[in-house]
Amino acid sequence: LSTRTIRALYLYPAPSKSGQYDNNLFKLRDEQQVKTLMQDERMDDYITQQLLGISLEYPASDKQWLKLDAQKTFIRYRHYSSLNYDTSKLKAEARLQLGDGFFLQPSYDYNSRAISRSYNRNYTQNDILKRHQYRLQAGYRAPAWELSGFSGREEYDYQLANTLDRIVRSQGAKITLMPSGKSRWYVRFERRERSFELTALTNDSKTDDVLAGCSLVFSGRNRLELEIGQRRRTFSHELAAGRNFKGMVGKLSILYTLNSDSGLSFTLSRTTDTSYLSNTTYFLEKSAEAALSRQLSSKTRLLFSGKRSWRNYKGRSGNAVDGWRYTELSVAFEYQLHETLSVFISQSYLQRRSKLEQWNFDDNITSAGLSFAWK
Repeated sequence: LSTRTIRALYLYPAPSKSGQYDNNLFKLRDEQQVKTLMQDERMDDYITQQLLGISLEYPASDKQWLKLDAQKTFIRYRHYSSLNYDTSKLKAEARLQLGDGFFLQPSYDYNSRAISRSYNRNYTQNDILKRHQYRLQAGYRAPAWELSGFSGREEYDYQLANTLDRIVRSQGAKITLMPSGKSRWYVRFERRERSFELTALTNDSKTDDVLAGCSLVFSGRNRLELEIGQRRRTFSHELAAGRNFKGMVGKLSILYTLNSDSGLSFTLSRTTDTSYLSNTTYFLEKSAEAALSRQLSSKTRLLFSGKRSWRNYKGRSGNAVDGWRYTELSVAFEYQLHETLSVFISQSYLQRRSKLEQWNFDDNITSAGLSFAWK
């Protein structure tokens, strides 16, 4: 007598719909600027975002699995319909057990954005971005550790009046330590074209195009994260030269758990971009962020957050060219109607003050949404 076990196939639909009212859509100072830019003096608009997504998981065995995620998002403007755009995402990943401890893990990631958006510098730019990412990872897993190597290829297709193609190849290695339970440490090295990254983390996040840097995380009930590095992002096509980035980045994040119902986070960052605008101008940006979350009951949660940024543009000689101060305050309330259904509402206030006063603005954004997840 023989028995055959049929593994379950898990489907996770995740539709959601939300609306947002913005009373200064283009972040301009007055109606006359909007009229010059858009031939329309209306500054506000109502934006609807509808997301259709589904996830599939098939665990063929305890050590072999298949995962598939697909998502389509529709962004629609009630008045400025020419700004409508869609996004698409698709990710497929599988893990194959080759023998005692050895495994193979191929993956594919696709991302597509179609945007037609007007900017406050008196022009409208049509931008289409498609990204294909292929990666193959192979390694060996023991009970308390895992060692693997990977190789990848990313293909970018930009459209800025003309087509810009960019291909990035990467190779790297990762060591995962699993000393006990769910605790994991990752030590990761990745080399990309003109850049490399060395990271030690307790999660598998990473930042692209880090030339040299490090991240340290101490976790538990509270969390401290420090990141210092130099980043570089370059494009060969002359139409995309304005996207080039080179500079130093420093970031300190603290997450402190007040009690079982409340948490406080604080972040300080400093960025120097030596290639912004032109070879004769650079900027220095400093920012501070804080957030407080409070679980009011088993079904309700309240979140307060604030951010303050300072950016100064300077010439190579050190003289000040321009600068601005940016403030953002928000409060959000979330209520769980059912274990699969929740609703949220948020109110945000934004303010920018610039040395060149024509770029000053005040903005209020009200958002509300409904999300549904079933499995």
